[in-house]
Amino acid sequence: MPIPATNQSFKQGNFSGYTTHGRCEVVDKLTFQSPFHSRSIEIKPVGGGRFFAVLDPNNDATVDGNGARKRAISGFEVPADTMAYNFQDDFTGMMTFGIDGAILEINNVSIKHNQALHFRWQFLGYDTIDGGLNDFALFDACHGVHANPANPCYRKVLAHALDLSGTGYTGWNNWIWQPDRDFTGVLRWVVSNGVMDNQPPASITSSMTARPSSLLIDIIKIETV
Repeated sequence: MPIPATNQSFKQGNFSGYTTHGRCEVVDKLTFQSPFHSRSIEIKPVGGGRFFAVLDPNNDATVDGNGARKRAISGFEVPADTMAYNFQDDFTGMMTFGIDGAILEINNVSIKHNQALHFRWQFLGYDTIDGGLNDFALFDACHGVHANPANPCYRKVLAHALDLSGTGYTGWNNWIWQPDRDFTGVLRWVVSNGVMDNQPPASITSSMTARPSSLLIDIIKIETV
């Protein structure tokens, strides 16, 4: 089981034992200001002083004065390409297509049918849905040695901007996934700028003023059920 026991909850303050794509950080607290109002909130790990992962951090180094992503920054990874990801909203029927963001990945994970994956997450949506934007976060599990965004064996859309109800964030949530049979493969957590459309866009245009949203992960573990 490769989920790093020595770095559970990212307590080492780094991503040792994990793979990341795009701009990722590990922090012990985060100040979030919703695009819906001016009030700021401070977010801390649920369990106290443990670190948690921030996927696609939104801070002065990574965004411009309008909050839009700076695409090329010295010392920072380029955003991950997330155009392979899309989903249909169950309520509206609207399709959302990914553009770019960040990914946390763990390879060669084994979960028996009598075990369950637990993780704690929170989504911070820095973009509203104005202009057709719909930032999102999701979890994928794929059998084998490679991620398969087009056909995962399991996918959970954790949150998207259309569902945030004017708050801009979800608060901490616990999620449990128990495979219906033994699983060996790749686990991925994805946060992405997204756009609602009938066709996937080629890229974010200058008129979209896209702000990078964040997916926070406080703990990842496998337990027998």
